[in-house]
Amino acid sequence: MKSNNRSRSNSRTRLIDTEYGAINIPINPHSEQHKSSGQFVKSAIYGGLDGVASIFVSIAAVAGQKDVGVGLALVFGLAKLFAGGLSMGIGDWLATSAEVDLARTEKAREAWEFDNFPEGEIEEMVEIYVKKGLSPEAAKRIMEILSKYPQAFIDIMLAEEIGISSDIFNQKPWKHGLVNFTSFMIWGSIPLIVYLVFVAIKSQLDHNVIFGICAGVSILTLFIMGLIKGKLTDSNLFLSALLTVFCGAVSAGIGYGTVIGLEKWTGVRAD
Repeated sequence: MKSNNRSRSNSRTRLIDTEYGAINIPINPHSEQHKSSGQFVKSAIYGGLDGVASIFVSIAAVAGQKDVGVGLALVFGLAKLFAGGLSMGIGDWLATSAEVDLARTEKAREAWEFDNFPEGEIEEMVEIYVKKGLSPEAAKRIMEILSKYPQAFIDIMLAEEIGISSDIFNQKPWKHGLVNFTSFMIWGSIPLIVYLVFVAIKSQLDHNVIFGICAGVSILTLFIMGLIKGKLTDSNLFLSALLTVFCGAVSAGIGYGTVIGLEKWTGVRAD
């Protein structure tokens, strides 16, 4: 792995730039630090991003009303928050369950093929490693050794031939769903709370100003979410934040544009 001279360090790790991107490496090379919660980053960001974007669009749908009571805003907002959160959480749970079930099916198929046609499976693996740069003799020798350990051979074959990591069998689909739901609820509630505050105090501010403030809060929320994502993934914090804001803004913008477009097309307005 190539690296240049740019590096920053703290008491335990240092940040270096490589051809694959910036990474944190331990000062002590024998004390690697891996993030055990990394498998939930996808669910957390997925739920949070959708939470902010969808709640913002919901606010846009009612922000034009001149006499929105706190009761109506609260019921409408919480309904969207819980319905969206449950939908995202259940969807993530079902999707992860499907991935695990598919992996188990493929593993069972590879195990059967190895038990009944070991020579063919070994030859397939030899071809894979020859394509990676090993000589046919070296690849064959490695596979002959691995074939004496069926479980290890099957796990490696799943990863190399199909792209399924054995780590997937340790995943808990319900945890992914719970993380997604919780993230949606937490991040999505931020712009909703801001809007509810203005409705509750019966602010004399123009509706467009209130909507603009909610939009600003939503952008700030996405920026903070991106910073957290960057921290969890050891990536560039600023770029991570900008990308998250961009994706969230595009999603919310399309939703808001749909609201405006439907109002003009149908002639029906919320107020």
